[in-house]
Amino acid sequence: LKLEIRKRVSVTGGIALNTGTCRVAAFIGATGVGKTTNLAKLAAYYAVRERARVALVTADTYRVGAPEQLRVYANIIGVPLTVVNDAREMAAAVKRHRDYDLVLVDTAGGSQFNMKQILELKEILGAAQPDETLLVVSANVQLEELRNIVSSFKSLGPGSLFFSKLDETRRFGSLLSLAVETALPLSYLSIGQNVPDDIVLARPSMLANLIVEGRSKSDRSSPKPS
Repeated sequence: LKLEIRKRVSVTGGIALNTGTCRVAAFIGATGVGKTTNLAKLAAYYAVRERARVALVTADTYRVGAPEQLRVYANIIGVPLTVVNDAREMAAAVKRHRDYDLVLVDTAGGSQFNMKQILELKEILGAAQPDETLLVVSANVQLEELRNIVSSFKSLGPGSLFFSKLDETRRFGSLLSLAVETALPLSYLSIGQNVPDDIVLARPSMLANLIVEGRSKSDRSSPKPS
């Protein structure tokens, strides 16, 4: 059973940096899935452990205090943060940081049924022109709701699924179902709130252990791309 699960799951290997090239990665998803916290985890990993030049850009001006939350992380990590309000400002911010190794773009979360907000987000992403877009979804959400979320955010062109809140559930079958149904590869798994430690690269072997045994054994992989 584990072997069959591993055959059916594809993974991205994480955000891969290329020397001399700026990589832009955008995080999208519904409200409360942990986009900002997990973006901070990756920012800390690449800036501190990989010694990469990292910049943060946030378009999350809907939530009260959202930019301030990310600014606290940015100050601790020692990376620049730019807050943008529209597509024009987003394009300018990304262009300004083209000499960095990695630009991580945070976006506002919203209801998967609020199509007006999703269209606004599509305009923002169009200006950012990310090299990859990670759709963050909560592992503790019912499969039917996960399907609705993916369907609504599909127009934004997500390239991978990033499952958060694995520490808040003991039922992991929906991860496999969603991965198989959408044919989207998995990028990362968030296993807690600690920054930057509680994030791992998604691996087929880890997912198989979660589904069959309800735990991941010792397969805790670094978020560094392999």
